[in-house]
Amino acid sequence: MDASIVICVKNGGDLLGKQLDAVANQSTSYSYEIVVVNNGSTDNTDQVLKDWEHNPNVSVPVKIYSQPDLKGIPAVRNFAVQQTTGEVIAFCDADDEVSEGWLQSFVERIKGTMVLAGGRIESYDSKGNYLPSLFPRGLIRTSYLPHVGNGNCAINRELFFEIGGYDEALPRYGFEDVDFSWRVQEAGFPIEYVDGALIRFRASDSKTSLKKKFLLGKGRVLMARRYPQYDGSSYSLGYCVKKIAVITSSIFKRLARDRTLNRRELSMLVAAVGNLYGSLYYSGSNKKPAPKLINS
Repeated sequence: MDASIVICVKNGGDLLGKQLDAVANQSTSYSYEIVVVNNGSTDNTDQVLKDWEHNPNVSVPVKIYSQPDLKGIPAVRNFAVQQTTGEVIAFCDADDEVSEGWLQSFVERIKGTMVLAGGRIESYDSKGNYLPSLFPRGLIRTSYLPHVGNGNCAINRELFFEIGGYDEALPRYGFEDVDFSWRVQEAGFPIEYVDGALIRFRASDSKTSLKKKFLLGKGRVLMARRYPQYDGSSYSLGYCVKKIAVITSSIFKRLARDRTLNRRELSMLVAAVGNLYGSLYYSGSNKKPAPKLINS
């Protein structure tokens, strides 16, 4: 098998069907399979998968697994990859939609080479309106090393296992793609951008976004401990409390002045609370937990 497409889903039944149809109808000269892992969905995801699996128009091999007890995106993705057979492993999210030539573009670049690649991400809100600047057209740059986006990337199978897959010691959401990309580069392998590997990304609604901001705030503490070249902040208890106080003060001043709540400031506050939680969670003997990899 030339490639395997991996989709991990939890409570994505409302949007999953569009992505399933998109991956099943790729315009490609390569052989491929689709591997879907249902991570404990409580909505109609299971029924959507059953109906789609028996659709006579789906002509590629499909493997569907139910894994309700796996905790976090890294663990679910590692499980999924271990069920694949393709030389190239391509990842996409359940609530997005890959373009027709998405897989062809990735496999053309990766097959036969030890490389990690990210693709182009076009962003849309929940109503389908285009968001022009949510993601860069290229790899995502940081103060340390660039990284791919988790919802649109592909990697040589051998390289995936060479670096140990995703780190299951990370929080259940946030920074798994950053850490994954950095370990690839620190091991001496390249990451590249493939413009033809296009997906249409659906931005989260407000409630989900704030929850993710909190988890990202928690994860950033561990990333700073592991990669001080990326973030040299101490994230001590005092540092985090002071940060929360400064942002809260700014919010109250704005409310007193014009009675409006700035969403950016609210997001910053939620992330700062996540930092505080992370500073407590990653303390003592757990201050810098060792990576939990497939080969460890």
